[in-house]
Amino acid sequence: MARSLFWFLVVAAAWLASTYVFWMGYAGTDDIFYARYANSLHRLPLNHWEYRLPAVYLMRLSIFLFGPTEFAAALPTLLSSLAMLASVAWLIDWPRRPTWQANCGMLLFCFMPLDISFRSYPNASYIAAGMLAVGSVAMLKGSRLVQYLGAGLMAVAFLTHEVSFFYVAIFCLTALAFDRRRYWYPVIACVAFSGGLFAIEAAIYYSITGEAFARYTRASAAIGVLEAGRDVRVGASPLSFFLWPLKNVLFCKQLAFSLLLLFGSGLLVFGKLRKEQKILLAVMILFWAYLGYGSLVPWTYKPLGRAWHYYYLLVVGIAALLPYTLTLALGERERLSRAILLFTLVALVGCAAAGGRWGQNVDVSRELLAYAQAHPEKTFLTDVNTMNQMYVWGGFQLPENVICLNGEPVEKHLLINKEPEDTPRYEFPRQEYDAVLLNLEGFVERKPFANFQEVRQSLTGEREVIVPPRYRLVFLPWLLVAEPRDFMIRSRGGAVVHLDPTD
Repeated sequence: MARSLFWFLVVAAAWLASTYVFWMGYAGTDDIFYARYANSLHRLPLNHWEYRLPAVYLMRLSIFLFGPTEFAAALPTLLSSLAMLASVAWLIDWPRRPTWQANCGMLLFCFMPLDISFRSYPNASYIAAGMLAVGSVAMLKGSRLVQYLGAGLMAVAFLTHEVSFFYVAIFCLTALAFDRRRYWYPVIACVAFSGGLFAIEAAIYYSITGEAFARYTRASAAIGVLEAGRDVRVGASPLSFFLWPLKNVLFCKQLAFSLLLLFGSGLLVFGKLRKEQKILLAVMILFWAYLGYGSLVPWTYKPLGRAWHYYYLLVVGIAALLPYTLTLALGERERLSRAILLFTLVALVGCAAAGGRWGQNVDVSRELLAYAQAHPEKTFLTDVNTMNQMYVWGGFQLPENVICLNGEPVEKHLLINKEPEDTPRYEFPRQEYDAVLLNLEGFVERKPFANFQEVRQSLTGEREVIVPPRYRLVFLPWLLVAEPRDFMIRSRGGAVVHLDPTD
C-alpha cells in the first residue's frame, strides 16, 4: 500500500510539473475560435470549429465556473490528459501493481512531448482523444455494462470530432478480428449509439438550418484545400509529404524514437502479449498507418494534413505497451530494458525542452497587453493578429487603448468580425496613436496585413524592448558560457515604438 501511494504521488508530481513547465495555453490558432464561441454562444455555429459542440459546451461550462480565463478554456483538455493517463493506469493495473514497467509507462506518458504540447491547448480533437482512450480500455477490460458505457463514450467522441470516426472503426473491427464473441455486442452498441447520435444531430440541424449534415459540410470545406503530396508544414515536395509518417517512426520531436521501439519490439513478441495488449498494439499500428496514408473520403484520395493533432492516442499505446514489449523482447536482460527505457525517458524530456516557437506569439501579446494597460493615458497601435490574442487573453474584451488600422485586415481577420456576411463589421475608432506595439514573434508578413507592415517599416521613433527574447529550455546551459544562436530562439519577444510628436 505504501509503495502504491508513493508511486501515485511521484506520477502526480511528474504530470503537474511537466504541465507547469511546458504550459501552452492559447496558441492563437483554432483554440481562439473554440474559446470565443464557447464564451458567447451568441448564434448558430458558423464554421467547423463551432460545430464540435460537445467540446464547445465543456469549455463553456468551465468558463462559467472559473471565468473567461486561459485556464478555464484549457481545463477540458487538461482533464482529457488525466483521462488518458487513467486509461493507461487501468490497462496496466496501476497503482495496485506498481511494477517497474508500470511505473515507467506512467512516467513515459507524463513526459511525452506530444501530450505535454497539447494537454493545455484548448481544442476538440484532444478532448475527443480523452473520450476515445477511456472508451477503448472500458471495452477491452470492462464488464459487459462497462463495455456498453465505453461504447457510448466512443460515440460521443465521434460527435466531438468527426475524424474520431476512423479510430472507432479501426478499433471495433480489430477487436472483432481478435475475439468476436467477447466484443460483438459492445461493437453493435457502439454502432447503435453512434448512429443514434448522428440521427439526432442531423434532425436538430435540419429543423434549425434546413441542412441535416451541416457539421460535415463545414468540416469537408475546411479540409478541401488539402492536396495529396502538399503541406507547407513539411515542405512542397511530395516525397517529404509521404515520408513524414515514416520519419516520425524513426525519430521526431513529439515522440523521440519511442514509436520505433514500440512497433519493433511489439511485432517481435506479438504472440506473447495478452489479448487486450495485442488488440491495442494492432490498433496503434493501423491508426498510425491510416493517419499517414488513409483518405478522409472514399470517393477520392484526400489524406490528412501532416500535423500532430490527430495522433494523441499513440501516446496511450506507447505508455501502456512499450515497457512490456521491450522487456519481453530482451528476455532476461532486464538491466538493458531499464537502461533503454530510462534513455527514452531522458530523450523525451530533452525533446520537450527543445520545444519550438509555436504559441509563443500569444505570450508576447499578453505582455504587450499588460504594458498597454499599465499606460492608460496613451493610445497604442498594433496588428490584427496581436489584437485577436489580446482580445481572447483579456477575457474576450478589446483593450480600451489599443487600436488597429481599419481596412481589409480588420474586416476579414479580426476575430469579432468572424460573423455571417450580413453582420455589420466592427471598426476601430479613427484616432491618433502615441506608440506602436510590435509582436516580433507573431507578426504575419503577408498581403492582408500590408497596411500595418507599411507603418512598421516607416517607424523611426525610440524602440523600447518590452518582452525580451526567450530561448529554448534545452539551450539554457549553453547560454551561461556562450552567445546564443538563432536556432536557440524560442521567442523573439516584443517592443513598443514611441512616436515623435512631430512625426
